Amino acid sequence: LQTLPADVLKDVEVVKDEDGNSVVEVNVDPAMFEQIYDKALDSMGEDYGELIGSIDVKNPKVKVVVNKKGYIVDYVMSFTMDMGVAGQDTSSEVVMKVEFDNPGKSVTVTPMEGYENYELVG
Repeated sequence: LQTLPADVLKDVEVVKDEDGNSVVEVNVDPAMFEQIYDKALDSMGEDYGELIGSIDVKNPKVKVVVNKKGYIVDYVMSFTMDMGVAGQDTSSEVVMKVEFDNPGKSVTVTPMEGYENYELVG
């Protein structure tokens, strides 16, 4: 999850949903969105090399749902991405949703055997 700059949130209205959760929906300026998520967008170009030409992000939106205890339970980011791929123009609707189950609860993580032998990426 990326932190949104305060000025993006200054005029945002917080509404309550049917479960009493606080919901914030933000239309993000495309230039600001590209600044915030530049590493992710740049990595697409790196991963696909010369196949990817220009990337143009349109209509970026972020929705965050916070439960009554103050924990984020849903984070949704959506946008239209126009790009040149292998010399062809294409457009994609992108929706990424992260759901948090039982936020605030203790979690035990048991790594799989041999995890020390995997190469760290990123």
